[in-house]
Amino acid sequence: MTPPPDIDLIEEQSTPNPQEAITTSPTNNTEQNWTKRLDGFFRKEVTELRHFFAKPVRRFSSKSNFRDRCKRLALLAGIGLTFNFIYIMSIGLALSSWTSIENVLEFNSVGAIFLILVFAPLIEELIFRAGLRNLQYSLFVGPALITLFFGQWQIAAGMFFFTMSIAAYLHFFGLSRQKKQYAGEEFRLGRQFIQHYPKIFWLYAGAFAIVHITNFRFNDASGLLVIFAVIPQLSMGALWGYARLRDGLSASIALHCLNNLIIVSLLLD
Repeated sequence: MTPPPDIDLIEEQSTPNPQEAITTSPTNNTEQNWTKRLDGFFRKEVTELRHFFAKPVRRFSSKSNFRDRCKRLALLAGIGLTFNFIYIMSIGLALSSWTSIENVLEFNSVGAIFLILVFAPLIEELIFRAGLRNLQYSLFVGPALITLFFGQWQIAAGMFFFTMSIAAYLHFFGLSRQKKQYAGEEFRLGRQFIQHYPKIFWLYAGAFAIVHITNFRFNDASGLLVIFAVIPQLSMGALWGYARLRDGLSASIALHCLNNLIIVSLLLD
């Protein structure tokens, strides 16, 4: 005969301990729930960021409220600071000890500090991140502006007229055809833009890093290692690009200003 179940034991195990009920207050439960939600939010954001870096996309399906955007910006700022600290303590120290590469940025005037804290973040974000969702800007206007601001004016002028000619051709291409055919061509270009978007995103992040090579000076062949000196700019360009696509241009500008503020604070005598 099968013995009956131990009902008393089951009830005893399922009955909460009175002492635990006394020590567990509503305040503690609220704090634990808030901590779990925050931990879950950060885990979810890190996963999304990792997937984005594996294959960048130009649009996100969901929108966030103001509180979630603030938490996301805090997370991205923390990731950026952590990466920069690791870089400085490893590659940065190696470059300063073994090469002739020197940082030429100076903070000896109010104007220079204003340039780094306000003007540079605003202009650089407008050039490198503002048009990341737009096909014409990403392929034509952006490269022309990068050359105009960071290259010689002769090259900038040639690049500008060349890219504007291509943009004008693509814009007016098919106007003499039927509207349906033009819409189909525009749809085809849009699909190609989306298909090759990861390359476009990383090219802009790489261009952002390369233009900051002018922040350094070197005297011998070891200066070829300057490409490693702009690794922080590459990583920050990718993080700020993600912030721009996820939460708008104001988010990337805010992170850029915060990053430069921390740098200025650390390098000021």
